[in-house]
Amino acid sequence: MKFLIKQISLSVLQVDLEVLDPRGRTPLHLAVTLGHLECARLLVQRGADVSRENRNGWTVLQEAISSRNPEMVRLVLRYRDYQRTTKRLAGIPRLLERLRQAQDFYVEMKWEFTSWVPLVSRICPSDTYRVWKSGQCLRVDTTLMGFEQMTWQRGNRSFIFRGQDSSAMVMEVDHDRQLVFCETLPLLGALQPSDEQVAARLSAPVVATQLDTRNISFERNKTGILGWRNEKTEVVNGYEAKVYCASNVELITRTRTDHLNDQHKTKPKEEYFNPNMTQRDIGQPCHLTTKTQRFKAKLWLCESHPLSLSEQVAPIIDLMAISNALFAKLRDFITLRLPPGFPVKIEIPIYHILNARITFGNLNGCEEGGLPRMDAEGDGQKDSPRTETPSPGSDSSSVSKIPPCVFEAPRGYSILGGNQRENIRDEEDDLLQYAIQQSLIEAGSEYDQVTIWEALTNSKPGTHSLSCDPSRHERSAVSIPLPLSPVVTFHPQ
Repeated sequence: MKFLIKQISLSVLQVDLEVLDPRGRTPLHLAVTLGHLECARLLVQRGADVSRENRNGWTVLQEAISSRNPEMVRLVLRYRDYQRTTKRLAGIPRLLERLRQAQDFYVEMKWEFTSWVPLVSRICPSDTYRVWKSGQCLRVDTTLMGFEQMTWQRGNRSFIFRGQDSSAMVMEVDHDRQLVFCETLPLLGALQPSDEQVAARLSAPVVATQLDTRNISFERNKTGILGWRNEKTEVVNGYEAKVYCASNVELITRTRTDHLNDQHKTKPKEEYFNPNMTQRDIGQPCHLTTKTQRFKAKLWLCESHPLSLSEQVAPIIDLMAISNALFAKLRDFITLRLPPGFPVKIEIPIYHILNARITFGNLNGCEEGGLPRMDAEGDGQKDSPRTETPSPGSDSSSVSKIPPCVFEAPRGYSILGGNQRENIRDEEDDLLQYAIQQSLIEAGSEYDQVTIWEALTNSKPGTHSLSCDPSRHERSAVSIPLPLSPVVTFHPQ
C-alpha cells in the first residue's frame, strides 16, 4: 500500500485526475468507494474535483458516507467546502463582468411555496428578494435567515457584490446586529468539519433528488369550452403574459441506506473492469430505493418585457446560486430551451410534495409603493417611495441612477473579516427537507409515499419501504427526539 501511495504521489501530477474508468468513476470516486483513505487524501491534495458525480449520479461525499468511514467523510467534507468557496470567489468577477454592459435596474423576486400535504405550507419559507444592479455592482436583500426550532427565522440581511478590474468584493450585511462580513478566502484548516457534522451524516439516509427534463415539452395553455378554446393569457404585474405548461417533468428521488446496515459483501476485483457487468459493483452493497413522480411546471412568458433573461437576470441568478440552493434550482430550470419571452412568473417542483412559485415584480419601482431608497446612513431596510417611476410596459422602464451608498457598508456598522463570520448552516436543502420531514411526522405520515392522485383524491397512500428510524441531531433545541433530515443534493439531468 505504501508503494502504491508513493507511485500515486509521483504520477498524479502527470495524469488527468478527472478521467473516468469503465464504470464511470474518477480516481477519487474509486478511492473513496474502496475505502482507501490515504489515496483519497493524495488525490484531493492534488486538486481532484470533490464535486464530481459518478455515472449513477452520486457525489464523492455521498459515496464517502456510504463507506461508513468517519475519517473519509471528514476529509471529503473539508475539501468539498474549500473547493466550493474557492470556485465561488473565482467565479464572481466573471459573473459581474457579464453584468457590466447590461442596463441598470431594480426588481423584486417573490418566492412562494405550495404543497398538498397538510401542515407543510405553514412551515415552508416565503420571501421577497429585492435586487439592485448598477454597472458591475449588485445588491440582494432578503429576510429569510434559516430554520430553527420548527420555525423559519426572519431578519434583515443584504448581500453586496462589487466588481473591480481583476477581482471582486463580497459583503454580507447583518442589519439587525449592524455587522458587515467581508468575504475572504478561508484557510483550509478553518474548514475542518466537527464530529457532530460527521456523525449526523453517517446516521442519516443519503438522498439524491434529480429533475429529469430530457423529455420536457412546452405547450400553450388553453381556455374556454370545446369548440371555443383560445390560447390563455394572463396579466402579471402589469405585463400581458402567455401561459405555458411544461409537461413530462420527472422528479426522481433515490435513497441509499447501505451505510446504515451491518452487511458487508466482497466482489471479485477483476469483474470491476468489465463494463458489461452492470448488475454487480464494488464497495458496500447498495441498498437503494427509487421513487419517480411526474409533474407539470407552468410558465408565464411576456414577449414585451423590458428585462432580458440572458443578459440581466441570468447572471444574478448564477451569482446567488453559488451559495443558495433555491436559486440553484431556479437556474437549472431557466437554462432549458424556453419559449420566447421573459418569465414574469415560474412555478416549478422542488421536492415531491413542494412547488415553488417565483414572480418578478415592481420593476424599477413601477408598482404601488415605488422604489426603495437608501436613507442617509445607507441602511437599505428603510423604504420610502421614489417619485417619477416608469409605468409598466413602457419603453422608458429604466431605473434612475442608483446612489453609490446602496453598494457600500452602512455607516456605523462594524466591519469584520470573513474568518470571523458565524458558522454557516448546512445547505438549505437539508433545512427544507428537515422542515418537510417534521411536518409529515406531525401529520403521522412520515413514511408515506404520496402520489399526486392520492393527494388529490385523499386516498390512503402506500407505506415507505425503509426500515431505518433515524434520530435527529443538534440543529433543533426542542426537548423531544427529532428525526434526522437526509443528506440531500439536487442534480439536473
